[in-house]
Amino acid sequence: MAVALSRAGAAVLCADPDLAAAERTATLVRQGRVAAWAVQGAVDDEVDVALLAARARDLGGADLLVVAGGGAATTTLVAAVGAGRTVVLDPGEVDADVVLARLRSG
Repeated sequence: MAVALSRAGAAVLCADPDLAAAERTATLVRQGRVAAWAVQGAVDDEVDVALLAARARDLGGADLLVVAGGGAATTTLVAAVGAGRTVVLDPGEVDADVVLARLRSG
């Protein structure tokens, strides 16, 4: 998902409970000459959510937040980050074309 969004011109903040996974994704994005940062964090951890939101603000804010999953943790993350637009993916949904189409349709 992050790589597809970067191909559309988006700089990406990659967050994952597994920092190595976030770093791998950020590296793939950077290979396309697009800015990317990696952070370790889980959307169901209040401290991680606060740190993720702070990092997004440090980078100038978020125009778009793409979150896998849903529920109360996602609601907290969305509020904390304060992105201009948010896309919440269903569990297991990874089709970047679907997300990009959703973004284009408004």
